Amino acid sequence: INLLYEGIPTTSIHITGNTVIDLYNAIGEKVFSSDELNKNQTIIDCKQFAEGIYFIRIRTQDNIFIRKILIQ
Repeated sequence: INLLYEGIPTTSIHITGNTVIDLYNAIGEKVFSSDELNKNQTIIDCKQFAEGIYFIRIRTQDNIFIRKILIQ
């Protein structure tokens, strides 16, 4: 898995690898989800979300990763 944040603050997120992605806002509401494990790349345009702290959950066939990101 490769996770690339564009810009600080984050304006878009690029994820490569076979993953399922969920993005949650600070109060735990799911604001984005990719339902396919077989995608080679996922790009999330963060301009559609309100400013704040978010948590991204990246699930592969073998692991789950959770990272905190700032969207402004």
